[in-house]
Amino acid sequence: ASLRAKRIYDFVSSSLLLIISPVLYFFLSSPRSALWKNLFAVWTGEKTWVSYHPADPMIHSLPPIPQGILHPVYQEDVVSSPRRLEHIHYVYARDYHWTTDLSIMASQLNRIGQTNVAL
Repeated sequence: ASLRAKRIYDFVSSSLLLIISPVLYFFLSSPRSALWKNLFAVWTGEKTWVSYHPADPMIHSLPPIPQGILHPVYQEDVVSSPRRLEHIHYVYARDYHWTTDLSIMASQLNRIGQTNVAL
């Protein structure tokens, strides 16, 4: 059910963002070169808006989801403690709700045009 809700959220949000993308493009900070590529990748299901950070050593023990554009962690969490990173991902997977993705996207909206998955 969570994977279905995540896919529906990704499809709907990327559809809405695609509609406003010409305006959104001018409000994004650099990098914004991959905005439309990311929108189409999420819209088709190749990627998801929010996924686990690739630096998590326990990523294989979490439910599988596509590679993400954004992550539910901040740079300090990745650098400071692998245990903290594991905990954030565990809670994200255990308590998933589409509003979590909405919150993460709202706080990191200027990064949806990034070309890499690092923070």
